[in-house]
Amino acid sequence: MKGYRRIAGPKEASVAGRPWGRWALYGLAALGLVVLARRLLWSPAGAPAASPAVAESAHIASGRPKNLPARAAEKAAPTAAEPALGPVPASLSGTDEDGALRVDDRGELLVGPEILAFFDYFLAASGEESAAAIRARILKRIREKLKEPAAGQASQLLDKYLAYREATRTIKAGAEGDIQARLDALRRLRREHFGAGDADKLFGVEERATAVAIAQQRVQRDPDLSPEERKRRLDELEAQLPEDVKKARQAALGSLRQREDEQALRAAGATDEEIQRHRVDAVGQEAADRLKDLDQQRAAWKKRVAAFQAERDAIVRSQPDSAARDTAIQKLLNDSFSPEERLRIKALDAIAERAGR
Repeated sequence: MKGYRRIAGPKEASVAGRPWGRWALYGLAALGLVVLARRLLWSPAGAPAASPAVAESAHIASGRPKNLPARAAEKAAPTAAEPALGPVPASLSGTDEDGALRVDDRGELLVGPEILAFFDYFLAASGEESAAAIRARILKRIREKLKEPAAGQASQLLDKYLAYREATRTIKAGAEGDIQARLDALRRLRREHFGAGDADKLFGVEERATAVAIAQQRVQRDPDLSPEERKRRLDELEAQLPEDVKKARQAALGSLRQREDEQALRAAGATDEEIQRHRVDAVGQEAADRLKDLDQQRAAWKKRVAAFQAERDAIVRSQPDSAARDTAIQKLLNDSFSPEERLRIKALDAIAERAGR
């Protein structure tokens, strides 16, 4: 079966059966809502931010010369500046394209988060081929899938997205745990690069889900709330979620419960084959196959995190100057993860620090 490029974070240990089990599930889901809408609706594969070479080419829309008029550019053929493409990168080989490119009845591009998932699918190969080659590969697929004017519109949107990804490098980390400030900075950048209308179409669901997630975390951490008041506030916040995100969240909670059942089976000595048979019985063959893919994606995420942590530890050991050390670590973080993934890394670091106290 062809694999998906979605990279999901690892789930935490089982919480079912404890007195606070339901609300712990709420808490886990709230933490996940920062990226839940993008990852469960139209999920981009995790990838490092675009390189400076991509940023320098951001003035080129649809592969056109800088001064070519926009309407003519939509019909322009690939330019000589686009590199010849080699074989498909190994990380993309045998996988299904993520996201989608859709048009309306006039042939105009429909802007939505699924387009970013399409771009991110190819950008996940960063490090395997040059930034220019990745951009050219995306443009080639756009031309294969779309006619004008949608093809030109998608090409221009790609360059805006590459420039936006590069601009996220300028966002300072800020105070530890200050997720709201970082998300506000991302929101401003999105509107600068895409305009208010397209930014809302591309990121609006994610941003609304994130706002709810932050509020839910505050409710969970408030020591002055009674269990009844905490439940009431969490229910009110959940009602504010977009409908699609509610469905995605329900699916996530269902996955948590399924995972708890599997953990119990593994604790009793079940093999991978027995786990797969249990999944097929519980959710059907197609869903069981997706869960198997998800296991592989979790393993890939853990491997990426472990590699980042090892490189970060090496920087700490080898760089005595604190300013240079912080700069090197921030560059490593930016190069290793997308803006949304960096939030997850910061959350993991915060959890690890609290556990070490």
